[in-house]
Amino acid sequence: MNGNGIAAGALARQDAFGGQEMVQSTEVQAQALSAQAEAEVKARWAIAQRNPRNLDGVRVALLRECDRPGFADVAKYAKPVGGGEKVVGPSIRFVEAALRCMGNVIASTTLVAEDARTRRLQVMVTDLETNVSWPRQITIEKTVERSNANGRTVLSERLNSSGRKSYLVAATEDELANKEAAAVSKAIRTAGLRVIPGDLIEEAMRRVDEVRTKAVRADPAGERKRLVDGFASVGVAPEQLVEYLGHGLDFCQPAELVELRDVYAAIRDGETTWRSVMAERAEPTTAPVAPTPTASTASTASSASSAPVPEAPKPAPTPPQAPAIDPAKGVDEVAEVQRLIAEAKTGKDIALLGSRMLRLTVEQRQLVMPQYQARSKELGGAK
Repeated sequence: MNGNGIAAGALARQDAFGGQEMVQSTEVQAQALSAQAEAEVKARWAIAQRNPRNLDGVRVALLRECDRPGFADVAKYAKPVGGGEKVVGPSIRFVEAALRCMGNVIASTTLVAEDARTRRLQVMVTDLETNVSWPRQITIEKTVERSNANGRTVLSERLNSSGRKSYLVAATEDELANKEAAAVSKAIRTAGLRVIPGDLIEEAMRRVDEVRTKAVRADPAGERKRLVDGFASVGVAPEQLVEYLGHGLDFCQPAELVELRDVYAAIRDGETTWRSVMAERAEPTTAPVAPTPTASTASTASSASSAPVPEAPKPAPTPPQAPAIDPAKGVDEVAEVQRLIAEAKTGKDIALLGSRMLRLTVEQRQLVMPQYQARSKELGGAK
């Protein structure tokens, strides 16, 4: 307190009407915020020590969440990564629910730096019982890509894969908030999975699969409608789902509906886009090429030829697969697929042709799809 009665670290400002307003300095504000944050952490840590979690109770609560069909639908995601492979894992919604069941866990977000083009944040998940933290820094670009730049601040432009102009524009406050929320949620999921015990995650994922499969088998038509509505909400039309499956939606098997639910969850959570899903699905699987024998290996083989050769084990029987496409046939491939559809005897024969139809072009698939759908309906699907 100085001679005028003003506290240290504060400034007195005269207004237009002769009054005085007390203004706290930036340094004092920073110190006050730091002290407040420290007090909050200490209070939470003390409460956590007095009320430790019970992992058996956490397990029961988490499995109870997974038993709800509505939660099971959004608890898992999957996205293709090329070559017929896909990444499957717990979704953001699952991790959020699991952290609530765990208790004594705090997820915090701190602004690290910001300029006109980017915003950098640090997301940290801390287990208050063990005092273990998992930090993760994320950088958010203050831009979005749009096909229509009317009334927007254009920063750059490019031609997209369709040959049309795509504009990089400055993000609005709402767009930036959406980008930040999505990035923070993904960072919390990544860090949160390190806090949740792995065996609980695996058991919960198995329970999610059981609940979803049971629900799909009980009401496949209802699940199909819900999926169509869900994909429509993220900009994916039913015709695009038919292209993904290689057959009509009316002939979806339960496993295909579960797979579509995983893909929808990945798109909704911002893990991937429909364009990326189709691009990765179309990527061919490359088989490893056997090495060419060299002179040294050839001589070794000839010297060993006199030794008795053990009888090779009989190969295990392989499950039936769809006939492979002969590239030399060209446009005749459509006629070949039509012939196979006509000669199909069971629903399983029709189901096997679905993978072959995926390798047709869009135009070729449109030619055979009516016959495929009619024959599949006639045979009643795979048995």
